[in-house]
Amino acid sequence: MSRLQRRFVLACCLMIGVGLVGLLLGVWLDPRRFFFSYLAGWSFYVSTAIGGLLLLMIGHAARARWFAGMRRLGEYTASTLPAMAVLAIPIFLGMDTLYAWAGPREDMTELELAAVKHKALWMNTPFFIVRTELYLLALSAFAFFLIRWSLAEDAGYNEIRKHRMQRLASGGIPISAFLLTWASFDWLMSLDPTWYSTVFGVYFWAGGFVASLAVLSLLGWSFRRLELIPEEIGRFHQWATGRLMFAFVIFWAYQGFAQLLVIWIGNVPREITFYQHRANEGWGWVSLTLALGQFLVPFLVLLSRDLKKKPSALALVAGWLLFAHYVDIYWMVIPNLHPHGIVVHWLDLCALLAIGGVLGLWVLWLFRGRSTVPLGDPYYYQSLRYRGAP
Repeated sequence: MSRLQRRFVLACCLMIGVGLVGLLLGVWLDPRRFFFSYLAGWSFYVSTAIGGLLLLMIGHAARARWFAGMRRLGEYTASTLPAMAVLAIPIFLGMDTLYAWAGPREDMTELELAAVKHKALWMNTPFFIVRTELYLLALSAFAFFLIRWSLAEDAGYNEIRKHRMQRLASGGIPISAFLLTWASFDWLMSLDPTWYSTVFGVYFWAGGFVASLAVLSLLGWSFRRLELIPEEIGRFHQWATGRLMFAFVIFWAYQGFAQLLVIWIGNVPREITFYQHRANEGWGWVSLTLALGQFLVPFLVLLSRDLKKKPSALALVAGWLLFAHYVDIYWMVIPNLHPHGIVVHWLDLCALLAIGGVLGLWVLWLFRGRSTVPLGDPYYYQSLRYRGAP
């Protein structure tokens, strides 16, 4: 193990230690907040991981030459999906606290009770757990084979294996989109038993996809600084990543606005409460911050062609977008516990630290002794010559 790897392991262990101590204290001091903070942190990581898987699939399906040089970095993100299946266990243990349909409360309205009764066949604890594990198992299977075959290429290129990855990715994109949509309905939309939106799955995916691009940009910048990838994988590859970030920031905003517009104009009681809770008290400021922070500011900044060619500047934007994505997830989850105002809690940070540390160790173990670039892929050598659009 290199000196850099030892430092990384130490950092991950420190994150796990601090986060775990905080979470254990939270279970004892404030169990309700523990489960909501954990769900927010877990949803942040799982949405980013699924976004990374879809990015990996799109790269294979499109036979993108430029992406080959950064593909291994994308595989790091997608590889965390099996770990997320295990890390979902605390959510299963707190379902009575998180989901009204799992443990109906005395303060529920008649509309909420009717909705819970109507959805009981689908929304029940055993079936929810089975569905969650099936979603993550299926998505993990896609990630497993794509990464396994990619790593096998390091030992020698095989044309049949290459076509196999492209076919799996092409067929896996619509299947993953379907699974992601249903998963978002289960994990987050069902926190409010009366609310539903057919756009929500796309909105959830768009946020996770932007976050996965941000992770790709940050990894590319940091690995280049640490000389873990060749210097040829530099500003032109970051430029391509920045263009994708720009496009999907717009797409995320479009989906969010479309969802708001349709629900607000319809003004149906069982739908409008979602936005009522997030427009009043302190949550209204969070909603405004999201519109500015996850759309307007990055949109204006990423308009600059020169900035997208500066890896350090793009890394700052990527870090901002990751923070904005967490705020977005937080905005979806926490108002169900505190509808009348923002209550930031130290458990929010503890959940992020603990889960992030576990995932960091998982990725390091999974790719131990492996190259940071796909040396056996002929696309990789074309990627080294990539200079972007004229």
